[in-house]
Amino acid sequence: MAESEPAMISEAELKMLGSVPLKKDVTKNLLKKGEWRLDGIVFKDQKDWTVWLNGEQFTPTHLPAGIRIVDVCDESVQLSLDEEGAPVKILCLNYCVKLHA
Repeated sequence: MAESEPAMISEAELKMLGSVPLKKDVTKNLLKKGEWRLDGIVFKDQKDWTVWLNGEQFTPTHLPAGIRIVDVCDESVQLSLDEEGAPVKILCLNYCVKLHA
């Protein structure tokens, strides 16, 4: 069985994905308070990426309030609360982590 190659995405396709409306009301009902789910990643490099957390799109210039995105790679995101000494948690696609106590 041949291994599949990583999918390449054009700038036009990335813009199109960024404009796709998500049903945020459905997403919020599935998550408990303080939980974060990674819905998607488009990773080019450390300064050029897009992630979808809880159905919302974030980039290096548009970050979630109260959450620090520590690192992004093509398979996961490292997150922590935006507080001094907060532990870093690794979040993989379609998994949830709880950041609030």
